[in-house]
Amino acid sequence: MRLCPWLLLAAMTFGPAAVAEDPVPDDAAVEAEGAVIRDVIIRAGNIFDTDADGEDRWLYRLINRLHRVTRTPVLRRQLLFQPGDTFSSHDMEETERLLRESDYLYDAEVRPVGYDGDAVDVEVITRDVWSLQGGIGFGRSGGKNTTRIGLEDENFLGLGKEVTFMRESGVDRTTSLLGYIDPNLLNRRFQLRLGYSDNSDGKLMRLALERPFYRMDSRWAAGIRMVSDRRIDPQYQLGRLTNEFGHEEEFLEIYGGRSRGLQGGKTRRLTAGITVDRDRFSVSPQFPEPGILPQDRDLVYPWIAVEALHDRFIVARDMDKLHRSEDRNIGRHYRVRLGFASSSFGSDRDQAIVKAEYGSGLASGTRHLLFYDGYLSGRFGSSESENIQAGGAVRYYFRKWSKSRLYGSLGWDMARKLDPENQLLIGGDSGLRGYPLRYQSGDRRALLTLEQRWYTDWHLFKLIRVGAAAFVDAGRAWYADGTGPKQYGWLGDAGVGLRLGSSRTSSGSMVHIDLATPLAGDPSLSSWQISINTRNTF
Repeated sequence: MRLCPWLLLAAMTFGPAAVAEDPVPDDAAVEAEGAVIRDVIIRAGNIFDTDADGEDRWLYRLINRLHRVTRTPVLRRQLLFQPGDTFSSHDMEETERLLRESDYLYDAEVRPVGYDGDAVDVEVITRDVWSLQGGIGFGRSGGKNTTRIGLEDENFLGLGKEVTFMRESGVDRTTSLLGYIDPNLLNRRFQLRLGYSDNSDGKLMRLALERPFYRMDSRWAAGIRMVSDRRIDPQYQLGRLTNEFGHEEEFLEIYGGRSRGLQGGKTRRLTAGITVDRDRFSVSPQFPEPGILPQDRDLVYPWIAVEALHDRFIVARDMDKLHRSEDRNIGRHYRVRLGFASSSFGSDRDQAIVKAEYGSGLASGTRHLLFYDGYLSGRFGSSESENIQAGGAVRYYFRKWSKSRLYGSLGWDMARKLDPENQLLIGGDSGLRGYPLRYQSGDRRALLTLEQRWYTDWHLFKLIRVGAAAFVDAGRAWYADGTGPKQYGWLGDAGVGLRLGSSRTSSGSMVHIDLATPLAGDPSLSSWQISINTRNTF
């Protein structure tokens, strides 16, 4: 949770849109007439709409003056259309989604105006949020504290670039971070990500330059990713550190992809690349005789990936956010990636490397929404298979009343011969809110959550949206063969929580204040666990 002068500036209340002077048909009618876009009008709103009721106050006017509104060229470069294009309702809707993905915007609306039968003007309305985060922050989860101090601006000088200077003390390490993200390098849809961390247990450097499939109709993608990471990997049991070792990772990946674009409501993509992933392990000073020291690994492999994505996006509100538009795809999507590491490429083993993901959703009106997904990953060989992980989750949202939802989720995971630096864990930081963090470990995991959510109309000082929740969690991590230390079987907790969603700052960050009591497990556990942290979802 960030404690700074701008903590109370959190995502924004979307003010009333400008009214078109001339009535126009709906999007489908304009598209059916084959209208051509004559002009694109961009209205970039500030943080507060001083024409709205209750927002014409001296403090809000001062904040507006201190804030640099997103520049019009920055917004224009994100549009999927321009003057001279044939009007497409799909492009209007997808542009709204792309704009809403920008953390420095609260919401976006794209609509036709000024239609004369042959040509149409398109109006793009956005509203900024306060993107500069700074000062001191803290959080508490699973009985452990984190602290943070620094500056982060996700819309530096209104240019849409992200700059970060941060020092954070967490459970595993203390980090001094410098970061830079340019989501539209040279105005060519390229994305540049740079990061450098000087950590208490090593250093981390990241570089990524990518031109992704940024829209459903994208025809090509390419990129390069590099990581150099030196760190200490911990292992936990019942919330206590039981082992650790040094880990040096060098990672490089280059890829390119092609697609025929959006056809028949779905898009298919084919991507190929090559990956170099080298890991070296060493003894740490705290555990000079570790229980398990992983073997070094050299994986060099070409790969190919097939992806399909159905275009069935819907716009919902009051699901995982407070009073914000949420874009959800209930269409099927999957991605399968297959590589082969061989000694002839420089690997130290011969294995097929698999990653597969699948997801879909169902909607019944506005009351019932169901999402489900699954995954499989691992290294498969004729003599030995390693680091196999598989699992899935089902999430259900039921709206009975306009200001509340019943939320339920069931997730499960299984693993086989995990690399020692990976653990399947469950605890206060991963869904069991009444327990210490990383409480149980195993090669199987299950978690059930039921949560009654309330989305109130309270908008404190026009800055903070208020929500609440009552919840129960039940879950367990265990070893299928019955080995491993005593872990107290199935666990459960119950509790209540308060949600404070910033309505004027970037990311729609939401402060979680949860109070939970464990219903099973070690009787010496504290009767109540209090967690305070910041997340981007309810």
